[in-house]
Amino acid sequence: MTESTSSATTCTAQPWENSSNPYFLSSGDNPGVSLVVQPLTEENYNTWSRAILISLDAKTKLGFIDGSIPKPQSVDYPYYIGWCKCNTTVLAWLFNSVSKDLQPSIVYFKTARDVWIDLQYRYGQGNGPRIFELRKEISALTQENLSINAYYTKFKGLWDEFTNFRTCTCGHQVEDCTMSFLMGLNETYAAVRGQILLMDPVPPLSKVFSLILQDEKQRKVGAAKKM
Repeated sequence: MTESTSSATTCTAQPWENSSNPYFLSSGDNPGVSLVVQPLTEENYNTWSRAILISLDAKTKLGFIDGSIPKPQSVDYPYYIGWCKCNTTVLAWLFNSVSKDLQPSIVYFKTARDVWIDLQYRYGQGNGPRIFELRKEISALTQENLSINAYYTKFKGLWDEFTNFRTCTCGHQVEDCTMSFLMGLNETYAAVRGQILLMDPVPPLSKVFSLILQDEKQRKVGAAKKM
């Protein structure tokens, strides 16, 4: 292939043929895909929207909901057909990612951006009320009948969402997290909790979780030897 032929081939390449281009759709990017495991309900908008943003970012399709890739004004626009195909695909993904009860309310929107804005207006509340709710949930959360893994997962989900609203990166945030987690533990872990509280500085949540798991395994081994 001559240099001129190679240049001509490069010039005629379409954006949807480049996997890093937002117009690109792989064989797996079909309209039947759901972007999230848990569909949108009236109660989980914040975690749902975060999961949607991560999924669309991975697929280089964020521009179709954040407005950075607007609908072409004319059918003569070079990538008009490509935009329509991608927009329809993202529309289908969003439709598949909301609960069946909510699907009828978005089915007639023409663009993915319009769906995103509508859902944001309806279910995206201001920071203040959500921060208050999260603080309340974290304060009331206790392990009770949950396994240590289940308790950790639930606590961390609430705490991560809570810190997502805060700009503070100071050290006491790590301490607040650990203290809140320890307060909700069952008294079974009183001994290891006391040891953790004596540590200076107070370890981060991931380290605390590891220490508690080690303590649990040691107690199980000790109980097995007594049998």
